[in-house]
Amino acid sequence: MTSSKIPVAPSDVGRLSDVFISALGAMLDHNDKSLNRLNLPSLKSAVVVLIDGLGTQNLESRIGHATNLGALMRAQPKSSIRCEFPSTTVVSLAGFATGERSGSHRLVGYNVSNADRSGLVNLLSGWEYGSQVVSEWKSEPTISERFKGSAVKIHVVSQEGYRHSGFTQLTMPEAIYHGEDDINQRVERAHELAAAPGNLVYLYIPELDQIGHMHGSQSATWSQTLEVVDAALKPLLDSKRAAVLVTADHGMVDVPIENQIHLETLESLQGVDFLAGGDTRSAYIYTDTDVCHAVQEELGDAVWVVRWQELVSAGYVIQPEVLDHRHPSIVVLARKNVTLYDRRTCKPRSLQMLGHHGSITDAEMRVPLLRAGTLS
Repeated sequence: MTSSKIPVAPSDVGRLSDVFISALGAMLDHNDKSLNRLNLPSLKSAVVVLIDGLGTQNLESRIGHATNLGALMRAQPKSSIRCEFPSTTVVSLAGFATGERSGSHRLVGYNVSNADRSGLVNLLSGWEYGSQVVSEWKSEPTISERFKGSAVKIHVVSQEGYRHSGFTQLTMPEAIYHGEDDINQRVERAHELAAAPGNLVYLYIPELDQIGHMHGSQSATWSQTLEVVDAALKPLLDSKRAAVLVTADHGMVDVPIENQIHLETLESLQGVDFLAGGDTRSAYIYTDTDVCHAVQEELGDAVWVVRWQELVSAGYVIQPEVLDHRHPSIVVLARKNVTLYDRRTCKPRSLQMLGHHGSITDAEMRVPLLRAGTLS
């Protein structure tokens, strides 16, 4: 019999949800530990750089392609924290933007069930700007809302295409948005903003994640993109006028296409009415049938199959006030080098992806937290 017991989440490691609120706390009152959870020194301004998809192991394995970030990592050997569960952009950035652990906000995954289980809602790109759907999915106020009117002005510097996205409206609704598609101009704008006391800047860099999904994080194209990102960040990392924190929302693992598990073909799910959402390495199964044991037995040690309450007990999420339609009946977590798809509902192009994330492995959960600028 294969064990489905998942490892307990480390409790002595910082979390991504502590980063942005700590920078704000260090600017308002660095002695307020409810905000400044990372115990940062008093700051006049700050830039928090979030590089999508740059896990600690990804950076370590390609450190020769990251002269500047690599130097910081070598100088700060205990520089890793953990992202939120599941290790995917939606959940991690929701925690980053609210300062709340996974489970306390309603964004529980990438693709989740709608209220009547008739289909999936994509919580990253499935929003319509200005619709009421955003408010329906929101629970905790964001940092930009909580501290609107305070002595700190929050700025977002990202690609122009994200300016009016529903996800931006959900996570940074009261921030001042600056759209720059060119990465060098994006870094320059963030650096300029940080020169003014009272400005807290969130600089978002999505390029590595986009390349990683298409080509894999072990590819030459990914390494070349890391070199571009690293070189663009150099003026900011060397800044004498800005405190800089560099982190990421999750790591990434490469999985061959032939290692895909197609959930709709599993014998344990034949004749079962189910909807599959989640991510490619953390499948959410919504069903009224108890299939936890059967799926685990069929897939063996390639996965962990758990119920949501087991994730709570193991420390990956906190207990939600209500387990509702968003929360799956079971979660199938990739343990080995596999991915999980339901070809009835997934986008066909996603079947060609090489880079993946979503599970609880260190490669996906551990992300850097590097101090630079006036903090280094």
